[in-house]
Amino acid sequence: MVRHKCGPGKPSQASRAASDQPRPLQVKSKFVDYCVDFCCTDLCPFDIVSGEGFTKVAQGLINIGARYGSVDANGVLPHRQTVCDRAKKQAMVEKEALSEVLKSAVHDSGRVAITTDMWTDDFNRRSYTVLTCHYITEDWKLASRVMCTVEFDCTLPKTAINIHKQINEQLCSY
Repeated sequence: MVRHKCGPGKPSQASRAASDQPRPLQVKSKFVDYCVDFCCTDLCPFDIVSGEGFTKVAQGLINIGARYGSVDANGVLPHRQTVCDRAKKQAMVEKEALSEVLKSAVHDSGRVAITTDMWTDDFNRRSYTVLTCHYITEDWKLASRVMCTVEFDCTLPKTAINIHKQINEQLCSY
């Protein structure tokens, strides 16, 4: 029995299978290769892999794999339009919630300030306006939320009148 392949001192099939598995450093190195391919293929900035959103996506895929085993990525990844539609729906819910918070803050004591910033995406030659609200919560803490990021009409000059019109349109939507 001592000389049998699963006898004392001999590695069991389970331990041999575990030793055949790639080590964590090998796994991480292979994943780095996947990230490089992802960034280069889709022309994404390298820091995308450091973002909270990417980490959530990666963890979600790992959890799916852990629960269901090896699955085809195409069977799990959503269509871009599905993501777009869901993002629009989620944005509306968030906007309505923020609108209620702002109405309450303005009504109670006028504890709201709005700031704006404009910036240009040099690569795509598009200008954007960002509105951020700052308000005091009921427990007297400062809170800030981005209300919107909207593209500025590139056919219009960036005059005070045109910027004012865009800001007013966005604020009225709240």
